[in-house]
Amino acid sequence: MNFPASRSSLNYFIILLFVLAGSLFAIQLPDYKKMETRLEEEWSKKFPIKYKKVLKNNLAGKGILVYNTANERAYIYSFLVFVPFVEIREDELVEKEKGREIIVRLYYFPGREDSQFEIKLGQFIELQDRKRHRGWIRN
Repeated sequence: MNFPASRSSLNYFIILLFVLAGSLFAIQLPDYKKMETRLEEEWSKKFPIKYKKVLKNNLAGKGILVYNTANERAYIYSFLVFVPFVEIREDELVEKEKGREIIVRLYYFPGREDSQFEIKLGQFIELQDRKRHRGWIRN
């Protein structure tokens, strides 16, 4: 017996099922705009001096870096921020006009219950680590 019409519709149904199941389990990552506000919150928890502004985000120009750490997956957002120099006057921090541009990497760990975010400063060294580098997500 030959059932070409039902066989092809069954194939389409199976493909559609896989596509829908994949979209249900896909992680919805915040975009850079939302992560800028998160960066400000996390920064204030870790550092006593606030940065003035975000000069640039998405430093590599490729989106969000998918990166495997020792035992979990991280999504890395990159920023360039301006941090003013400060001076202590009579037990107060006084900001100066001059400052320094600093590369900031905001790690997002969606699988964690607590402390889903970490901040690291300095060079974007994860770009050179090809063993743990899993690709980019455009955002």
